[in-house]
Amino acid sequence: MFKIKNKAQHLQGHKLYIAEGWRDRLAEFGLKDDCNWLELKPGTAVSESDRVNAYRVELSDNKTVFFKTYSFQGQIFDYFMRPSKCAVEVNSYQNLASIGIPTITPLAFGEDRTAGTLKSCCIVTEAIEDSVSLNDFALNTWHPMPIAAKKKAFNEIFHETIKYLQMAHNAGFFHYDLKWRNILVKKVNDSYTTVWIDSPRGREMTLRENRGRMVDLSCLARLALSYLSRTQRYRFLKIYFGENTSRNKIRKMWRLVNNHLSRRPPKLVELPK
Repeated sequence: MFKIKNKAQHLQGHKLYIAEGWRDRLAEFGLKDDCNWLELKPGTAVSESDRVNAYRVELSDNKTVFFKTYSFQGQIFDYFMRPSKCAVEVNSYQNLASIGIPTITPLAFGEDRTAGTLKSCCIVTEAIEDSVSLNDFALNTWHPMPIAAKKKAFNEIFHETIKYLQMAHNAGFFHYDLKWRNILVKKVNDSYTTVWIDSPRGREMTLRENRGRMVDLSCLARLALSYLSRTQRYRFLKIYFGENTSRNKIRKMWRLVNNHLSRRPPKLVELPK
C-alpha cells in the first residue's frame, strides 16, 4: 500500500499517484498520468451521477479493481486547501491496515487542483473476491440459514464487528460511514470474516471521541433494528464498552444512538418468512 498525507497533496495541477507494479495494468483502461479521469467509463458501472461515478473493471490478468471519480465543479471552497474525499479514503485504509483491521488496498489516487481549489479526484482499489456486503449477506444468506448455522454465523460476525470497532476507536480512528453495505463478508474455510471498506469520511480524533463512537454505532444500528432484537443490540453495546462499564454509560450511549437515528429513522427491512 502506498502512503499519502492526510491533506491536499499539492496545490496546482493534475497529479496521479500509482502503487508500485500497477502502472501498466491500470493503463489498460486508460488511467495514465496525462489522462482526464472524468472521461473514463471502463468496465461495468456500479453507480453513476453528475458528481460521483464508480466502475468495476476486469483486467487482463484476471484481477478486478474498482475505479471511482468525483467532480467538484461549482464547489469552489468545499475542499480548498483540504484533503479530497479520495485522499481521506486512502488515508483511512492506511489507518485501518496499521490498526490490524482487514480492509481494501488502494492502488491509485489522483487530484486535479487549481490554486489549491479541488476540481476532481479519483481512486482505484483492489476488489475483495468472493465477498458480499453485510446487508446482502444478512438478507439473502444469513436469514434463510438453518438455526444452528445461523447462530454460528451470527456469533462470528457479531463478535468480530465488536472487536474491530474496539480496535479502531481505541486507536482514535472513526469510520463515520460504517453502514452494513460498507462491511464485506467473506467465508474463509468454515467461518465468516469481515472487511471494512468505503471510508471517504474516516478521521482520526482525539477530541469529541464520544461523538465518533456514537456516529459509528448509529450507522451499525440502522439495519440492526431490522435483524437484531433489543436484547442483542444492548448486548453489543455492553461487550463493546466492556463488562466493567457502568450501566449508566451504556444507557447514555443507547439514548444518544436512538436520538441520532430518530432524526432520519431507518426503514425496517421486510424479512421473508
